[in-house]
Amino acid sequence: VQMDWMNNISLESATKGMDTVIHSAGMSAQACFANPIKALKVNGLNTARIVEAAVLNKVQRFIYLSTSHVYKNPMEGNIDEATPTTNLHPYATSKLAGEKVVLYAGQMKQIRGIVLRISNGSGHPVFPDSECWHLILNDLCRQAVEGKKLILRSENSIERNFIPMSNVCLGIEHFIQLSKNHLDDSPFNLCSEKSHSLQQLAHLIA
Repeated sequence: VQMDWMNNISLESATKGMDTVIHSAGMSAQACFANPIKALKVNGLNTARIVEAAVLNKVQRFIYLSTSHVYKNPMEGNIDEATPTTNLHPYATSKLAGEKVVLYAGQMKQIRGIVLRISNGSGHPVFPDSECWHLILNDLCRQAVEGKKLILRSENSIERNFIPMSNVCLGIEHFIQLSKNHLDDSPFNLCSEKSHSLQQLAHLIA
C-alpha cells in the first residue's frame, strides 16, 4: 500500500477497514548508516504514525517486522528474546524505536501489537531493481548467474542465520491467526534453526 507518511488522512485511509496491519516498510541497514537521523524518522516516527492511524481505525492487530540485529554486533553465541538489545548501529536503534511504539500501544490495550525480529530473510525480489542485491545471499546468487563464479567479500568463517521469505510469510500468517491468549507484550524471534558460515553458503549455491 502506498501512502504519504506525513499525511494523517493518507495513513488513516490506508488502515481503514483493516483487521490486521503488517508494517514492513523501512530503511535498509546501509541507508540507516548513511543517514542516522532519517533512519530514526522513517523506522521510528513513521511507525508511530501508522500505529496511531491503526488505533483510530480500531485495527485489531499490528504486526511490525523488526530485525534480530537489535541484539548485538557481532551476533555471537545463543540469542533468544531475553538477550539484551545493545547494538548501537542506526539500523538497530531505529528499528528498536519502532518496536517500542508498537509494544507500548499493545501494553496500553490500544491494539494487539506484535513485533517479529527477523534474521536474514532470503528470496528473490519482486522487482529486479530492488535495493537488495548487496545482501550476501542475493549477491552470491547474482554472481553465480551473471559471472559463473563466487567471490566472498567477508570472512569465510562468519556465520549468519538465514530464513527463506516463504517461511517469513508462514510466520506472519501464524501470528495473524494465533489466539490472543498466546500473545503478550514481548517480541518474537523469527529465524532458522541453525546458522551457516559464508563458506558453507557459497558451497550450497555453487
